[in-house]
Amino acid sequence: AHFNDTLVGLAMALQFSSSSTMGTMGGAMADKMERRYPRRGRVCVMIFGILLSTAAIIGHGITETVHVIAPFSHQIKTFSHMSMRVLYSIGLACVMPALDGLAIAYLEEEENTGSSSDYGKERLYGAIGWAFASVIIGPLIDEYGFNVFFVSAPIAAIYCLITFKSFIVNKESCDQRENKSSISEMKQKTSTADIDSENAGAYAKLPIHMSTDSRDVSEPISQSSLGKDTNYIDERREGNDNNKITLWTILKVMCGTIYGIGFMFTSTTLRMGTSVVESLIFLFFEKSLGGSNTLCGLTVAVTVMFEIPIFQLSPALLKYFGPGNLQQIASIAYITRVIGYTLIPARHSMLVLFLEPLHGVTYACAKTSLVEFASLQAPKGYEASAQGVLESVVGLGSLIGLSLGGWVEDVLGPKTMYRCFAAVVFVGSFVFYFADGKQTSRLVNKERLPCDSEETQKLVQSHNNRNYSGQSSGKESHCAVRCS
Repeated sequence: AHFNDTLVGLAMALQFSSSSTMGTMGGAMADKMERRYPRRGRVCVMIFGILLSTAAIIGHGITETVHVIAPFSHQIKTFSHMSMRVLYSIGLACVMPALDGLAIAYLEEEENTGSSSDYGKERLYGAIGWAFASVIIGPLIDEYGFNVFFVSAPIAAIYCLITFKSFIVNKESCDQRENKSSISEMKQKTSTADIDSENAGAYAKLPIHMSTDSRDVSEPISQSSLGKDTNYIDERREGNDNNKITLWTILKVMCGTIYGIGFMFTSTTLRMGTSVVESLIFLFFEKSLGGSNTLCGLTVAVTVMFEIPIFQLSPALLKYFGPGNLQQIASIAYITRVIGYTLIPARHSMLVLFLEPLHGVTYACAKTSLVEFASLQAPKGYEASAQGVLESVVGLGSLIGLSLGGWVEDVLGPKTMYRCFAAVVFVGSFVFYFADGKQTSRLVNKERLPCDSEETQKLVQSHNNRNYSGQSSGKESHCAVRCS
């Protein structure tokens, strides 16, 4: 599209702002569809989002292919590309909250090992796919140009549709097996009750569960007798009808404490920085350091090499550090990495590979932290809604960062721009450090315990095992203890 850095920044800012704005609606729509069409609702929303995003990518190709003969042809093409970015972002807003909500709900249904802290173990497969695709796409772009995307995007969409179909069929077959098992158990219990009644000579009076107004075992059994997978649907429907949980309610819970406000603030500032890197860093590699698209693909592969172990170990990391400290680790890794970028001399682009592991640390820690924080606040049946609400708030950082980033890069240069965003992320990290310490101090002062006492340590440990919104999370969150 021949955009300069300012237009690239504005286009990406428009994309991220649309995605953030629509993220809340996408998550809420996914949860609503899931309650109406169990096992299919969230998947249907994701299918819509993928088809819309794929159509937007193809729209970019059509815009470049069709030659507009008009006095304002350049402006028309610019508007068309911007519109395609908005459509693409709306598709992502439908996919990402629904996908995260689906993963969280699926993990919490697991009887033995189910926990939202296992999200990272599922997310690592996405990292592997991202690395695999990037290593292939990079050389292809060098060889054939960006037209490669107009072929790869439909292929990827078809693969996603096949995967969704397989997921639905697998879940429905599991439900059918559980239904048959439940019916078999009911028949067995009924037979046993009949034998006991005969032995006791109680032919005149049937057992309570065999009374004439009871449902016959040959009839379809109710969802309440189908086990955990269908119970969770009933609970979610009851919560929706009785509690009247709204998106505003979820947001108030997230911002209900100093810790929550500080967490969301540092997450927003970190998103300001990471959005600039994710959208503009390849321009820096190519224009300032002389890198190629192949190198850009290799940077993604190196990044993912460090994302995978972090995602795999995410339950242990959450237990040891907690979501707050993981967010701080992500911020420190970001600051170190972008300042390192600015110190690399021109024509030595391969040196960026030594800094890319920090990108993996930033993304994996931040993603794990955000998903866990949102899942702790989410009532049953509102997993995608909570993810969408948090994404909308934190996504404001993308809008601000990209709106300013492209302009600052044009005016002051990329090195100054990245150093400025490192300072912004540092400010956000410091604010959260203060908020976390303030929360702990209030806890100790409220109980009127000396800072170094054993009772204080137990109290802080109990506090760390909560989600900081007044609800027990059942997960440990070992945040740093600072007493005043």
